[in-house]
Amino acid sequence: MRHKQEADLRVRRTRTAIRSTFRQMLLDMDYEQITIQELTDRAGINRRTFYLHYSALDELLDEVIEEIAQSYIIETQQMNTLSDVPDIIRSFLLFISKQDTIHEKIMCNRNFHYISDRVTQKINKTNVGGLSGSMEHYTRNLLITYLNTSILEMYRQWILDEKPIPLETLISLTIQLICPGVQGLPEYLESCPILPV
Repeated sequence: MRHKQEADLRVRRTRTAIRSTFRQMLLDMDYEQITIQELTDRAGINRRTFYLHYSALDELLDEVIEEIAQSYIIETQQMNTLSDVPDIIRSFLLFISKQDTIHEKIMCNRNFHYISDRVTQKINKTNVGGLSGSMEHYTRNLLITYLNTSILEMYRQWILDEKPIPLETLISLTIQLICPGVQGLPEYLESCPILPV
């Protein structure tokens, strides 16, 4: 029993070292520049140990992407109607503004757009399934894409401009810009004639 606990602790420590080193390397360089050899050198492990935990760097990246996407999905999983759009915008911007530096780099740095796109695709896929209402599937897909892309681009521009306005002002402005587009949907007009802003 004791040997199993020690082995489990060793496995957790090794995985933590790999993940922590990988996240630091993402801050220091672009993903394409990261090699398993440099990662293992920095983490103080050998390549064989890395391969006991991950089959490739892409698997490690997938784990980071899944973690980012799931944390947002959990934050907004109770919001699934068109009338929740202002709350979804607020929750997303509050949530993303509280994340660590690596999260900001992945979501905002142009060299990481292909990674942030994968995060957004995971969020879109979950949100499409969770959005209630009678709208057609393709309309729902377009709505989710419109919301997630618009909110994320507003956030990216705010970061690019070095946060020139308070977060609350960004949230209010984003709601004012995005919600009128949602209000124009026939499905929205049928279910909720006035959007609370």
